[in-house]
Amino acid sequence: MKKATLIFFAYTVVLFILIIISQSVYGNTIKVFTNPKVSQYAFAANEIISALESRGIKGEIIHIDELSTDLRERLIVLTDKSDINTTNLYMEEVGEDFGHLGKQAFAIRTMMPMKSYWIFGGDVSGAKYGGLQLAEYILSDGADIIIDEEQIP
Repeated sequence: MKKATLIFFAYTVVLFILIIISQSVYGNTIKVFTNPKVSQYAFAANEIISALESRGIKGEIIHIDELSTDLRERLIVLTDKSDINTTNLYMEEVGEDFGHLGKQAFAIRTMMPMKSYWIFGGDVSGAKYGGLQLAEYILSDGADIIIDEEQIP
């Protein structure tokens, strides 16, 4: 009986370790959806990824055209209000519109339960500033904070 208990315990420990490893390898990557061809977006997205990496989280830039409602993972979206497809997708999920954002303004929202971050700028510069603000938050407070913020210069 003792041998069977030890074997069961050993298998349980191995299973637990495998679960932990798989979560750290597969569950610790956050996709940053943006248009990397826009230099301001690429700059902000790279700053976000650097901040994530400082927290031990892998980041990956994905073109925003690949964003869809089928994605049920943690993500970061960085764009401006002129991106009709993304703003419509957000409005379908949340019902909020960012048409009021002016030049250089931005909004950062946390979508639950995955704590995904959506950054909308009033223009390209605003989206960049919002991305840089998120990177600062990640550096100072980690990647699990809840943000509901707008900044207007």
